Amino acid sequence: MKTLEELGVPIRCDIARRLYDRIARLDAIDAHEHLFAERFRVSQPVDAVAMFQQQYPALGLLASGMPASELDSLADFDRPLDERWATLKPRLDDIRGLALPRALMLGIHELYGFDRIDDGSYVALTEAMQAFNRPGIYGEIFRDRCRVKAAFVQQYNSVDPPWEMPPSGSFRIAQMFENLFNVAWRSDALPRVERCVGRSLETLDDFLDAVEPAMAHYQREGVIGIKLMKQAIGEEPARQDVAPLFSRLVAEGEGKTRSPELVDGERAALRDSIGHAMLRAADSLGLRVMFHSGMRPAIDFRSTDPNLHVPLFVKYPRICFEVFHCGMPWVRDAGMIAMSFPNVWLNMCWTQSLSPRMARSALSEWLEHVPHNKIIAFGGDSAFWIEHTVGDLIHTRVNLAKVLAERVSEGESTEDEAVHLAERMLFDNAAALYGLTRHGLERREYN
Repeated sequence: MKTLEELGVPIRCDIARRLYDRIARLDAIDAHEHLFAERFRVSQPVDAVAMFQQQYPALGLLASGMPASELDSLADFDRPLDERWATLKPRLDDIRGLALPRALMLGIHELYGFDRIDDGSYVALTEAMQAFNRPGIYGEIFRDRCRVKAAFVQQYNSVDPPWEMPPSGSFRIAQMFENLFNVAWRSDALPRVERCVGRSLETLDDFLDAVEPAMAHYQREGVIGIKLMKQAIGEEPARQDVAPLFSRLVAEGEGKTRSPELVDGERAALRDSIGHAMLRAADSLGLRVMFHSGMRPAIDFRSTDPNLHVPLFVKYPRICFEVFHCGMPWVRDAGMIAMSFPNVWLNMCWTQSLSPRMARSALSEWLEHVPHNKIIAFGGDSAFWIEHTVGDLIHTRVNLAKVLAERVSEGESTEDEAVHLAERMLFDNAAALYGLTRHGLERREYN
């Protein structure tokens, strides 16, 4: 990868610069992605304007007041590139200094050599992106440039492109969403579970008994974890109270991907009943469980406070839970949770680029009280625009270098110890949590 000087990223501390040079040569596990298959990525159009419609720069654009319809038009490939650029250009000053667009531009600089997007560069940048969008791009980027040995990819679907399961031996290792098994979220979870167990499921008892065999089926296909939906699972309701709700879904939900309307807390009650069955299955099968916490656009993110999940950590002490995004902005709470519960890990995915300063401040504090095997530093959290993931990895390595340099300068660590700790947070901790080895990841295909 390019040097910090080539990327225009200043680090004034000599210790941090030395640490970065060594950290940049370490292998990494990308511990949270939604990464599409490479064949899908290279089959789709790319350009310098459409990439701003993706989630992370879109956060800033929407928050600045850009209408959603205007944002969506940036990726309308039926419109000429120059028209879409004219839509984006006046908005760029509103977000240029924000960390999330900066991560995207760091990835652009690393991959294509452009340090800015303006009237004189957007066409040439588009041409460079299109020329590089070819088979082999994943190997060139993830393996050769970034030294990423594996990416944990969360599947919104298990069959339909581009969400089909990664093939055996892929560097993309699957995790699955709760809603693929929970009919309170999606009625097509019912036929999915029925296919796994090979029989019709007519009652809630039938369905709950089938949850573990269905999850075991996907575990045999390579799934290593289950991601809960954003709202915390509540107390488990009495089965007789929610059984009629399941019967309604069976009667009304055929052919739909969304469950029929449930009212007065019915959906939450059914979700909680099935959610606890899934957690018992994860406990039995040894599957890891993770959940979104903290900031999320377009929802009342107070419902994603990591403290709301504490009852689950207590009830299921053998399940290893990951707190995704470290609860940002509740990063201190997340740290205390990880200190308090042996079964809770902190995953810094996305936080490194949402607010690098907050991420550094949090990490500096966690290293004082959170066991160092329980911090996972990197996850790009992208699906299509892998340019953002590259920039997020650069942010991550810079943040690690700066935080660890403070420990060295204050006499809390040697430089060699700091690099070893960075290696644990970039690779070893995620590998240990999921039972992976370097040798086992060496021969995987970048597809």
